[in-house]
Amino acid sequence: MRPLVIHILPALVTAGAERIVASLAVRLPGRGFDSEVWSLQQADTPLARELRDAGVKVVGLGSLRFNSLGCSRAIRRNLPSQRPLILHGHLFHANLAARLSMSALKPAHRVGVHVLSTIHVIERRFRPWQFMLDLSLIHISEPTRLRRI
Repeated sequence: MRPLVIHILPALVTAGAERIVASLAVRLPGRGFDSEVWSLQQADTPLARELRDAGVKVVGLGSLRFNSLGCSRAIRRNLPSQRPLILHGHLFHANLAARLSMSALKPAHRVGVHVLSTIHVIERRFRPWQFMLDLSLIHISEPTRLRRI
């Protein structure tokens, strides 16, 4: 079975990080991965329609992105049984919700599940606690890596 990568975004708006994720999600099947894009909020946006038209499954969790625990519960409720599974959080709220959802899974359900967090931008306010549950962290630039230190 092919590994499944679920990209999690706070919202499916047409912006820089979301465009990067959309491009990645469309290209991953050609590289041997199944790919889905989940929004912590709704998935009824032009970008969501564009992804669906390209054959990517899109899921709107219907949560408020500022409610990290609620988003975490929504992610856990929707997790497929397919393994291996990669949860790839993008941007602050989705990164936090993905990590919280993983930490709340029972150990037996964590087998074959991996969490990646991608830092796309340098935020104006530094919140070092946001990295506490990091298992794997990806910085898309040297400035984002240096800001974390």
